[in-house]
Amino acid sequence: MLDRFRSATYLVALKWKQGEARAIGTMRRPARQDLLVLFDIPPAGDFDHDLGRVPDTTEYIKLFGPRLLKHCGTDPVFVDARLIDDDRHREGFARHPLTELLERGRLAGAHPCPVTGLNRLEAYQAAVGRFAKNHAPLPVCLRLEASDLERGTLAADISTLLDQIQCEPGRVFVVVDLGGRQLAEN
Repeated sequence: MLDRFRSATYLVALKWKQGEARAIGTMRRPARQDLLVLFDIPPAGDFDHDLGRVPDTTEYIKLFGPRLLKHCGTDPVFVDARLIDDDRHREGFARHPLTELLERGRLAGAHPCPVTGLNRLEAYQAAVGRFAKNHAPLPVCLRLEASDLERGTLAADISTLLDQIQCEPGRVFVVVDLGGRQLAEN
C-alpha cells in the first residue's frame, strides 16, 4: 500500500461532503490510480440527503466508515479532523474524533490515514501518535501551511512533532497547503 502513496501524481484536498465523496467514487480506475485524496472533515450539522435529515454528531461520525468504503473503496485516503477537534464532536465517544473516524473507516474495510499539522491540540497529536504506533508502516500526512514555511524553527518544529507522535520521517507524507495564498517574494 505504501507504493500507492509514493507513486501518486496528484493530491486533491476536498471537504468530506456527499457531492465530493460521490465524485471521487465515480472516477474511473485509471484516473484514480494517480490520485491521492485528502478529506477535510467539516463539523456535523449539514443536511444529509441519504438520511433525509441532519444527523447528530455521534451519528455523523459513525456513518463515516461505511461511506468512505462506498465512495473510495480500499484506496488509501488522508483524513484531516482539525475542524471537529472539539467537545461537541467528542460527546458520546470514549476516544478522540480522529481516532473514531480512522477506526470506523478501517473496520469498514477502507484505508484512512491521519493528517496532522504543527498547530494541532495535544489530544489531536496523541490520536495521530496512536495511529502511527498501531498501524505501522502506514503513513501520516503532515500538512504545512504557508505561515509554517516562514518559521525560522521549521525543521526543529517538525522534528519535535515527529518525536511527539513517535513517527519515523520515512512514513511522513508532507503536503504544503498555501490555502489559496501565494508566498511573498523576498
